[in-house]
Amino acid sequence: MKRGLLVGLGILATLGLVSPLMAQSASVELDEIECFPREDRTEPGVDEDKVGNGRVLATVRALPGGGTARVFFRWIDDDHSDFGDDHRHFYYVDMVTNGEAPPPPAQGTRFWTLLPKPEDRNERVEYYAELLDASGAPIARYPDAEDETISSPIEDDCRQPPLTELEDGFRRSLTIGEIDEHQENEEVHGFLCEGVVRRINSEGVPRADDRCNPCAVAWWIPLASVAPVFALDQPDEGPISPTRPATN
Repeated sequence: MKRGLLVGLGILATLGLVSPLMAQSASVELDEIECFPREDRTEPGVDEDKVGNGRVLATVRALPGGGTARVFFRWIDDDHSDFGDDHRHFYYVDMVTNGEAPPPPAQGTRFWTLLPKPEDRNERVEYYAELLDASGAPIARYPDAEDETISSPIEDDCRQPPLTELEDGFRRSLTIGEIDEHQENEEVHGFLCEGVVRRINSEGVPRADDRCNPCAVAWWIPLASVAPVFALDQPDEGPISPTRPATN
């Protein structure tokens, strides 16, 4: 059925009845992450390549107008010894793009985001990515399987490329999404408050962070430099894409 639909769209695209973008299947693929850095907070100053906000990169193809690229994440114990309700629910951060293309021969657009800094107990992060259409409905996932995720360790000696000026501003003004009502009015479990200034509850309603930084002042990011994908082709005022409950 799906193959027939794609073939039909391809024929229509050839005839000029639909755009080539519509004939493509939306997809997202995360870059492999060997580890996330753990920031040493015992000494003043931080090495540029050891800032504790883990960078997540992806290649996105055929994202429809008004669509969103999103990374879901949570703290997970290696031995699951404390895998209780606090661990059960994912949080999410939306990805952004500067419109860069991936290295040839790959096709698509490069997207990125940053995770909040992990706390000391947190030794591993579990995560996956989704694309959502303008209504908030999921249209693609990575990994593909519904119950499959990726996990990467947090290591003291892990290094990542230094953050750009734009990324540095982004990490100081993080918006964290929730998928369950029990996450509201709580810290982001397993992660530090630093940089978390805004939250979105499980109903898609944004608010100033009410636990970490109730009086925080956001670091503004030049809008001309980055396109938040959840704002593409959206009206000036309207609901944020609804969250999708995602639990294992």
